[in-house]
This record gives sequence, structure tokens and C-alpha cells, in this order.
Amino acid sequence: MKDLVRKPGSRTPSPSPQITLPEPSAIDVPTLSSSQDPSRRPIISPQAPVLVTSSEGAPPKIYEGATIVSNTANQAEISESNVCMITQRTSSTEPGNILGLKAKDGFKTAWHGLKMILGQVEGLLGGTPFKMPVTAVNMLIQLGDAIGDNHESLKELMIGIQKQVEIIGEALVSNDTADTASRKMKENFVRLLVEDLFELHKLENNGLWRDILEYEQVKTEIQRILKNVDKNCENFKFQIMLRIERNTADIFESLVQNQFRDWPHSQKALYNADLEDETKFPRGPCTPDTRVSILEKIYQWAQDATPELPHVFWLTGQAGSGKSTIAYTVAQHFDQEVNVNNPSCSLQATFFCSRQFNETKLQRFIIPTIVYQLAHNSVSFAHSLRKRNEFDSVDISSKQMKDLLAIPWQKSVAKHATNLPPYLIVIDALDEIEGGKGSAFLKELLTTINDHCLSGLKFLVTSRPDPEIVHLCKQFTSNAVCHLHDIPQENVQEDIYKYLNASLSKLQNDSELVNLAKKADGLFIYASTAVKYISHPKGSSLMEQQKKLKKLLESSFTMKKQFSHIDEIYCQILYEAFIDFDNDDLNARLRILHTFLCAEERISSTLAAALVNSKDIDQANNVVEKLYAVLFVKNHLAKIIKSSKYKSKALNIIKDLQDAVNFTEYFSAGKATLSTPHLYISALATWAGNELLTKWKSQFRFLPLIEGYKTSWPILNTYSMVTSVAFSLDGMQIVSGSFDNSVQVWNALTGEQVQKLQGHNHLVTSVAFSPDGTQIVSGSYDNSVRVWNALTGKQVQKLENHNHWVTSVAFSPDGTQIVSGSYDKSVQVWNVLNGQQVQEFQGHTDSVTSVAFSPDGSAIISGSYDNSVRVWNVLTDKQVQELQGHTAQVESVAFSLDGTQIVSGSYDKSVRVWDALTGQQIQELQGHTDPVTSVAFSPNGTQIVSGSFDNFVRVWDTLTSKQVQELQGHTDSVTSVAFSSDGTQIVSGSSDNSIRVWDALTGKQVQKLQYYPNLVFSINMFQIESESDDDSVQMWDALTGKQVHRSQGHTFPVTSVAFSPNRTQIVSASNDNSVRVWDALTGKQVQKLQGHNHWVSSVVFSPDGTQIVSGSSDNSIRVWDALTGKQVQKLQGHIFQVASIAFSPDGTQIVSGSYDDSVQVWDVLTGKQVQDLQGHTYPVASVAFSLDGTQIVSGSYDKSVRVWNTLTGKQVQELQGHTGPVTSVAFSPDGTQIVSGSYDKSVRVWDALTGKQVENLQGHNHWVSSVVFSPDGTQIVSGSSDHSVRVWDALTITQVQELQGHTDPVTSVAFSSDGTQIVSGSYDNSVRVWDALIGKQVQKLQVDTFQ
Repeated sequence: MKDLVRKPGSRTPSPSPQITLPEPSAIDVPTLSSSQDPSRRPIISPQAPVLVTSSEGAPPKIYEGATIVSNTANQAEISESNVCMITQRTSSTEPGNILGLKAKDGFKTAWHGLKMILGQVEGLLGGTPFKMPVTAVNMLIQLGDAIGDNHESLKELMIGIQKQVEIIGEALVSNDTADTASRKMKENFVRLLVEDLFELHKLENNGLWRDILEYEQVKTEIQRILKNVDKNCENFKFQIMLRIERNTADIFESLVQNQFRDWPHSQKALYNADLEDETKFPRGPCTPDTRVSILEKIYQWAQDATPELPHVFWLTGQAGSGKSTIAYTVAQHFDQEVNVNNPSCSLQATFFCSRQFNETKLQRFIIPTIVYQLAHNSVSFAHSLRKRNEFDSVDISSKQMKDLLAIPWQKSVAKHATNLPPYLIVIDALDEIEGGKGSAFLKELLTTINDHCLSGLKFLVTSRPDPEIVHLCKQFTSNAVCHLHDIPQENVQEDIYKYLNASLSKLQNDSELVNLAKKADGLFIYASTAVKYISHPKGSSLMEQQKKLKKLLESSFTMKKQFSHIDEIYCQILYEAFIDFDNDDLNARLRILHTFLCAEERISSTLAAALVNSKDIDQANNVVEKLYAVLFVKNHLAKIIKSSKYKSKALNIIKDLQDAVNFTEYFSAGKATLSTPHLYISALATWAGNELLTKWKSQFRFLPLIEGYKTSWPILNTYSMVTSVAFSLDGMQIVSGSFDNSVQVWNALTGEQVQKLQGHNHLVTSVAFSPDGTQIVSGSYDNSVRVWNALTGKQVQKLENHNHWVTSVAFSPDGTQIVSGSYDKSVQVWNVLNGQQVQEFQGHTDSVTSVAFSPDGSAIISGSYDNSVRVWNVLTDKQVQELQGHTAQVESVAFSLDGTQIVSGSYDKSVRVWDALTGQQIQELQGHTDPVTSVAFSPNGTQIVSGSFDNFVRVWDTLTSKQVQELQGHTDSVTSVAFSSDGTQIVSGSSDNSIRVWDALTGKQVQKLQYYPNLVFSINMFQIESESDDDSVQMWDALTGKQVHRSQGHTFPVTSVAFSPNRTQIVSASNDNSVRVWDALTGKQVQKLQGHNHWVSSVVFSPDGTQIVSGSSDNSIRVWDALTGKQVQKLQGHIFQVASIAFSPDGTQIVSGSYDDSVQVWDVLTGKQVQDLQGHTYPVASVAFSLDGTQIVSGSYDKSVRVWNTLTGKQVQELQGHTGPVTSVAFSPDGTQIVSGSYDKSVRVWDALTGKQVENLQGHNHWVSSVVFSPDGTQIVSGSSDHSVRVWDALTITQVQELQGHTDPVTSVAFSSDGTQIVSGSYDNSVRVWDALIGKQVQKLQVDTFQ
């Protein structure tokens, strides 16, 4: 090759390095002839890889198998003016013609763009064979010259590359920018290009191109390299075109300042909107490596530009199945400004519909928001939109899609650069659009696409399988539809497990997460709620999270089959939030919760408190905090609404609360039927009231019941739902089973409660009287059947053999046997006298729900979840009949009194009557609109009564099959019905917590029996002080039984009281978060100590009376100056509520027990934690110092009693023996013994030195709640849930007295200071004083609650 002429004035060329290559092994390199330029002959020098550096800051490039040698004769500087001359001199075709492109136009334009790019990042070429941009261009020119017309496939590639480069050059000339992103984009492209060009350079060094191209292997290698160059050019062109298309800064700013100034677009509808402060469920992507097949299917559809493919992809699934998370992931995937590896789709707009916000639930916001985003992302669309100038259509919903989207888009397509990828628009949750308008929106979109051919736009839409949307999408091809419910269950379960494992880092790889994933039942909303429940509070320990996980897996709220597991987790969270409150406090908090739920839009805690006429905002905040996993509210007050129309409505509820506008509009418009039935959407239809509200409330019957009164806010009673009821044979009594684990007996005439039978430790499902009325049988979810003495309330038998919940029990006609049905699919028969199992019938393939004896006792019938009714012969143990006909689970069965017929009720909403002999169906009674839960024949067989989830009790004529009565009154599901023995009355139990008695002839309600639990009272020495749910502290004279003072001031229930050492003052703690000090003589309030932000659970005076210490559910302990009321110390260290506190005898230390399982000791003076006594594995319920202050004793729900050295903090003893939670502990006066009471019904005495159990005092037949030594240590007194107070001789370990009189569980006991009297407090609202010597009741102090 001849030397090139230098342009005058150019610098002298510097030596240029040459990459010399080793002898290629894969390619047969031609040998050069002597006539060929010797300077082109390769210098073979195989060496180790060479590191070639580029510009400063750029990464080095390693070139394999080459070393750099100096060869100045081989290179010369080429200036821009020499390009055409070089082309002409090296071309073997027509002068100025490279592959058919004219030098004056095509060629020069084509390669100018490449040279310009290389020039802009010339620094990257340093250390490569292409020190000057034109050097690289020259090599391509020479290759193109050699290809000519002789190599067709390579020619096509070169032409393609030249065309790509020409477009790139033109684009850069007209739209080039110098910003950082553009430079980075160019640098990435040049790095890739240089790598490819270097591959060509290695081949070029082996000879002239025209000679090299004669070898097929070389030609194939060149073809591979050129294809890679073409691909990189195509990607770079795409990036440039996309940047040009997205360069909307100027025009978009103009639109924002003018046409978009008042544009109704929604920022919250963007997929990545920051909603962290406004929702408990912020949006986010799928956990990595989950939903893989679903996402891949959507990605393929989005990237496929085939015109025949539908423009719309429909993703559908039930609520909570993860549609929104998938939509978010797709949006995030394509939301890349430059995506080199995936240039075939680009996210343009998103709209995530949601009922949470006004701007995300109204259809009128969707198109304006999409158009706003399109104008921001597409300069051609923005220009077309402005030119079209139909912005007024934004206020007319019917014109929005055509005028603002379809026509401007059509106009903009002509201005698009060629080969731009499809534009993706994601619209999530169509079913969340208010008024059910999601299907109408989709229909309009499909029509618009069909009429206007929105070429280049693709829409991903998600929704539940709404029938109208299903109809619209039924013609979609399979590659444009994804039904989440069709995904294999095992795949979904695996994905949920991965999500749980990633979200609960402390529980990673815990085997129980697999079981939790199974329990999610395919619902990601379950998993998400579980994560929030388990991981709260932030920073919770591994053990705390394991406990919560165990609670979910062993939930006592496992429902019947029509309920999903999501119901269980909500019930668990609700239960934990409200279980610790007495009735009034519970109702107050539930009024607040109800207010949150009834608001169509979220309201603030301040407003919720005001709407229930409460000044305690902290209480409203506490409700929100307790329901952290499922409820979110507004964090601030809304802006003042100026509309006089709405303002007047707001003022009708409460003045100056503008947030109430949405609340009142909700009720006046009656739009709550559109609400999503999850607690995290605060528009639940749970308000009880007028006819309109009652109508739509029926849509939400499975939600907790709200029972309302005309003169008060509604009350929510969720924890004592009635599950079963039955009359005694004489009709004088009614027995009921309840969700509160109790069996209750009522006077059928007066409605008064006669007995409360306690022993079951799970909800009671079924109850029945024996034929003679002397016994009661009950079945429970604790897997047991229990027999009770109906007169005394004592438990007679506990029948245990079922390995799952007992669902139904019944006596045989002669009262000698009991039949029980269970979830373990068995029917079992028991001997009442000895409690032994007599028979077991197996045959049902699913849970047994109902059992009954025939009137002659020869047969048993059973109903089951397997949809069948079966008849069994008691004598032969054989199945006699299988009655088939119900299309859903059978919930209740009963014989007619003559035994000729059987009635059954089912979840298929029907009541069916069968011939007991032949098994043929005689009648089908239709009328209930929801599952039938209970059925019974009247004694004369002429009528049938049925109860249902539709809240109605219906009476049917067995002869005509017609409905005779519809008994209305229950406000929630009817769970049990029965006739009285004379057929004149009907009794019904309901999930509304009530039992109602009806006149069978007239249908009128005769009685309404309702039970509300009472509060616990605490006692103190000569004078007795009681804490009550009427928010008062009452003081009694222990001798006369007269009330001395009644101090009022707390606004919520009082939880703890104590006398000062000199007995002149009383301190009280309350759920109103305050501590109050009272003058014991006048009853006036002296101090109100405020600081706790949650209820205060325990208070006590210091031994010298100068200080008060309080423990609270806000996890803190506070020390107060008793004289000034000022807070002296705030002791923080517990991470759960403080349950028990005590001062040391010298007043220098405080000991506390907590639900965080720890016992902590504190220095009163400094407020520092002195000891953290760890060892208990469950909540600590009771703590106490020894009299000398050297030891601490603690009792816990882990069933242990532990003794600690206060100096070292070491555990001295662990007293094991109790088989249930330890509820109370105390030292003997001399410190040598410890007494403890437990749920295992025992009182145990321990040697404090050795830890050995000295005695086990047995006698109580229910939980022991309180124990204490007498002042001289010779006696022990204990109180129990069996209603008794017992006195024991501490020396002989014999029971001295059994003090009977309380009609409900005894909660607290104490000796007087001289040991002659005993005082006890009970759930029966009374405080009783007893003579300790003879066991006689001296006083009964009845607390009169004020209204």
C-alpha cells in the first residue's frame, strides 16, 4: 500500500502500535506471494494476553494471544479530507461506488455517522489498533471494497450496516445531545463495536481482504462478526430513536404550563407511586424467581409486534392472588430508559386502580392520566395531541378515549421513527373502578382499538373474573390471556414459600414456612398479611416471630369449609387486638374500629375518635396500632371541602370535621356494595341501621357482626357467638354453647343466666340436655365431649377419643348413651355412666357435622361434608342407608318424633325430608338464600324449623312443604334452632351473640338472651377497693360492707389499684392510659399522672409512699413523684406489654414481668436496668420480691416457676411440675417457701432453697387464679374459676375450708393483716368477706355500676 499524502499543516504521524497475532489454529491462513506488500506480512509472536488500556477511567480490554510490536511503516494518519481519495484508490468497482452507494451521497453519508461517533469518544480508541476514528472506518471501507458483488451474503450484511449507520448519523446530526446518559450510551456502543472491529483486524493482518475472502472458514468468521456489528448498530439505533422520541422536555413543559395546568391526572395511579405513608400495603414487584412462567408469557406477548396478536392481554384471578404485584413487575421490567438487551418493548403509561383513593377509583381519571404519561414519554404524540387541540374533551368521559388518545395516537404514528418497539400501557384492577365500570371501560377500549387500529400500543389489563369482563375477553387467543386460578397449585405454593422465605429473613428456611405457604391456599394476600403480622414490631426477635408463626399454624379460628384461611388470619389478628379488654372497653374500641370501617374513604384517628364522641385520640391510635397488619387509616386531616352541599351534610354529624363529608356521602349514596371485603380496604359494609343499609349489608354476611341501637353507636360483639342451643324436656331451661368456650344455662321464662359451665378450652360446637334434664352434654373444638351435672354445673365426665374437633353431640332416648360426630370423619357412641367408648362408625369420606339418635334408640343418623346423610344400625354397627341428593355439605340432621322421617339442612340452601325406612327423598323445601345450618322437627311432626346464614329462622309445614313463618330479628347467621318439648316455642342461637325465643304460633319474639362478661375486682386489706368497668374506683369498709367512697374520673376501665402505706391515698390505673391518685378520706382526685400512651396494667406505691410505679401495655415502666405527680423516671427495655410490677422491700429496686417473656430489675434512682433475667419462654404473668429482697420469684405461661438471685441475676431454681400456665406466685412471710397457682387446677408449695415441690394441693376443678400465704404462714388461700375459695393448712396440707357463694370465677384473694378474715373478688361483680376460722360469709359487697 502506497504512503498516504498528508494534509498541509497536519502534525507528523507518531508511531502506531500494531496487534500481531499468533498463527491461527482454526483457520488456514493463505501464504502471501513475493509480489504482495511485505509490510502487510504478519509478524508471528505468540505471547500471553496483552492488556490494552483505553481512555482515562475506562476499563482495560484484554486481547487474547497477541503482543504489541512497533511497526511505523504500516500506519499513517488519515485526515477527513482523504476519505474519498482513499475510497477511490482502493475500490475495485466503479470509482466512487462502494457496494452500490455513490461516493458523493450514499457512501459519505453512511460512514460519516460512524466516524462522528468514534470521534466523540476518541479517547476510548487509545491503546487499540484504531487510534484515529477514520482508521476504523477505513478498514470497513476496504472490507466492503473486497466484498463487492462476489459474496452476496456478506454484501447484504454490509449494506444493512451502512443503512443503520446512515440513520444513526442523520439522527446524531439533528438531535445529538451532550448529556451524561447520551455519552454513556455512545461509549457502550463504541466498546462493543471496537471489540468486533478488532476481530476483523486480526483477520486483516493475515493478508489482503480479497485473498482472505477466498477461504470459506474465514468468510464464515467475517459473517459472524458483521452480524454482531449489525445487531449492535440496530440496538444503538433503537436507543437513539427512543431517546429522540422521549426528548419531550420542551413540548411537555409547554403543555404543563398551558393545557395540562388543571389536567385531572392521578399521581397515585402510577405503578411506582410512593404510597409508603398512605397504605399498609405498598405496591412492589414479585419476589425474585417467582411467577416465572406467568411473567415470561406476558413478556413474550409485549415484545411480539405481530399485527395479528391482540393489542390487549388479560390477567385475571381472585382477590388476593397477586395480580397487582405481577402487573407491577411487568411495568418495572419494561420501564428502562435504555435496554440494550431487550429493545423490543417500552413502558409508556400505567394506571393502578384502587378504591383506596378517590383519584384511583374513578373512571374519568384513567384516560387523562394515560394521555399525560404518553405526552411525557413520546414527543410525536405530544405534538399530535397539541395540534389536535381537543383538550376540552377531558371533562366528557364519553369523548376522552377517542379525542385524547385514539386520534392523536394515529396522527403521531406517521411521525414515529421506523422500527420503534411496541409501547406498553398497564391498567391494573379494573374491578376496583367505582360503580362497576371496569367492564364498560374495557369494552370501550376494545371498540376503540378495533375502530382506530392503535398500531404500536399494547395494553396489559388485570381484573377479577367479573362475568362481563370474562365475556369481553373470551375471544382472546390463549397467548393473550392468563387465568391465575389455572396455575398448578404446587407452583403457586412454591412461589408463596419463596416470598415468605425472602420476607421473613429471621425465619429463613424454617420448615414451618412450608406449612404456612400451604395455609395461604394460593392467596398472596394471606402471605403478605402473615408477614406483617409475624414481623411486627420492627426488630422483633427470632423467638417472637416463631411464636407468632406457631399461632397462625395452630389457629383456633379454623373455620368451616365456606371460609378461607384468610378469614382465620383476620380473626386471629382481631382476637389478639381485643381479647384483653372488658366489655365496656371492648365496645368503646370497637365503636372506633366500626367508624374506620364504615367510612367510604379513609379517615384519621382524630376524626374517628370525634365521631364516637371520644376525646381520647390515643385510644383511636391504639386501635390502629393493634390492627397494624390489616387496617390502615388516614394519617392527616383532609383539606376543607368548600362545597356547601357536602358541608351541610358533614355538619349534621359533627361540626367542624370536614373529613366527615365522605362519611356522610357514603351513607346517603348507598355505594358500599362496591367495597372489597377485606379489612385493609376501609369501606366494609358493616353498618346496621335503616332499610337501605340493611339491604346492602347482606352482601357481607361473613364479616364480624355489628348490632346497633337507635340511641347509640353500634356495638360489635365478636367473641361469644352462640353456636348451639337446646331446650330442656320440661321447656323451663335452655342450654347454649358459645365461641367463648363456655356452656351456659338459661331460665327460659325470665331469660336470666342460671349456670355457666367452664372446662372446654376451645369453642363449644354442640349442646344437649339429657331426657330427664339432669345432665348436659357438650362437644368442642378441643376434641372432647363433656358431661355436666345440670343442677350443680359440675363436670361429670370428659370423653376423649376423637382426634379432631367434635361438631355434634346428642343423648340416646334413655339417656344412657351419647353419640358424637367429628372432623375426624367418625361417629362415636359413649357410655354415659363410665365414659367409655362403646361404638365407632366409619364410612363418611369427610368431616361429620351432625348426629342424632332415632326416637327408639336403634338407629343413628349423621350428616357430613361429603354431601351425604347416613343411617347406622346401633345393634349391628352397620350402615343401613346413604341418602344422596344434597349438592353441598350437609350441616344438620334430625329424626321426626315417630322415627319415620329424617330432615336435613345443607349448604346447598335446601331443607330435605327423607323416608327413614326407604331412604327416598320426600320433600325439598326451598326458601333460604344462604346455607342452612340447623334443622329440627316439631314434637308432633307437622312442622320443621330451619336456621340459615341468611339470618332467618323459617318454619315449614311438613304436609304442604310451604313456609309457615319467617322469624326475623337476628342480625347475623343463625347457627342453631330447636323446638320446645310442647312445640309452642322455638329457640334459636346466632353469631350475633344472642339466643332468641319465639312463639311458634305467632312468630313473635318472646325472649332475647344475651351474655356480657364481667370485670375482675382487686382487694386490699382492712379496707377493700375494687376496680370496675364503670370507670370508677370504689372503697368498702371490710367490717360493715358499706361503700365508703366512689371515686370517678377515669374515662375508661380501671385495671389496678393500691393503697399508700399509710392508707391515706389510693392510686389507680386505667385503660384511659392514665394513673390517678385519690384522697382516701374525701374520695377526691389529687393527681392525674399522664405519660403512658397505652393502657396502664399495674400500679403500686413505694414502701415509703413517696413514689408510684406503673407498668403499661406501651411496654414502659414509669416512676412518679407521689406528691407532685411529676414523672421521675421512664424505664424502657421491655418489647411487649408489662404485666406485673413490684417494689423491693427497701424501695431501691423495681421488678417487672412482661409478655416479652423476661423479668427485668431496675434501679429506682437512676432508671437503669440492673438485671435482665432471661429464661422464661412464654409471657411472665406474676413477679414478687422475697421479704429480704435477695430473691425474686416469677410465674409464667411456660408452666414454670423460677427463682432468681437479685444480686447476680442468675437463676437459682426452676420449679417444674405445673402442667398449665402459672398465673400467681408468692413467697411465704419467712421466705422459705413459695406458693403457686396454675391453669392445671393445682396449688403447689415449693421449698425456696432446694426448689423441690413440697406439696400439690388438689381440689379445684378449674383454673387457679390467685394464691397467697396467711400473715403467719400457717395457711394458704386460693381462688379459682370453679367459683370457689379454698383454705389450706400449710403444715398438714389438708383443705380446711371451701368457701362457696360466688356464682362466677374467683379472680383475687387476700388475707386480712391479722389473718382472721379472707376477702375474695369474682366475675359475679361481688366482693365477699369470709371468716377464716369457720368459713362463713361475713359480707357481700356488690358493686353497683353507674350508667
